[in-house]
Amino acid sequence: MTGSMLKKDEMLSSLYRLIYSGIIIFLLYVTGRGYLNWLENSPLFDIKSIKIEGSNYLSEKEVLRLSNLDIVKRVWDADLESAVESIKTYPFIENAEIVRRFPNRLEIKIKEKEPVALINFQGDLYSVDKQGLVLPTIPGRMYNLPVISGKFKGGIKIGSRISGSIADKGLFVIRTIITKHPYLYNDISEVFVNNDGNITIYTHNKGIPVKMGNKDILNRINYLWAILQEIKREKTVSEIKYIDLRFRGQVIVGMRT
Repeated sequence: MTGSMLKKDEMLSSLYRLIYSGIIIFLLYVTGRGYLNWLENSPLFDIKSIKIEGSNYLSEKEVLRLSNLDIVKRVWDADLESAVESIKTYPFIENAEIVRRFPNRLEIKIKEKEPVALINFQGDLYSVDKQGLVLPTIPGRMYNLPVISGKFKGGIKIGSRISGSIADKGLFVIRTIITKHPYLYNDISEVFVNNDGNITIYTHNKGIPVKMGNKDILNRINYLWAILQEIKREKTVSEIKYIDLRFRGQVIVGMRT
């Protein structure tokens, strides 16, 4: 076989391989386009249900309206990131998560802002979160929360933050307890702040008044935690009339006679 014939065979072989590769690429393209067309148009992916969890402040209809998912037809068309950000614009929602459940369902999980205290304002109780945002009352819900009381100035409005030194100091006490001594939180029934900013905490068990003053509150909360633990161990709570932590380095416990 001459060199020219060998060269001709090699060229034909390369041409065949090129044609074969082209056919394969074309078939893959056609198949891929067909698959994408099926994904985009198959009724299998039409949204059949949207499950909503964790929403107490908003109805399901309101959640769907906020998320704009009520106008979306297919699971592929749902812009989940945009829907989450839109839901989070509602003042009583802390976070949201949306996931696709193929082939035709969406799930919305909502984390609402949690009340940490009740504000006793002119005899009415309003729930507030850690930052003082006044939350709506959920019908039928029992609020076993510590009460912040005092002579609040101005008004109070659901959806707005309560302001003023009395509210600020009361919420500071609540936040500090939650952060530093979370188990102490359930032992507190009331935080009273007078016009001079002096704080008195009342225990949940027997309503023992604890005079905190208006300085060095963090350290005094630490003392209170230690004292209440000792009282629980000694089972002497019924014998105690008051606890005074106002004086630096001193713990005064008044006993019932």
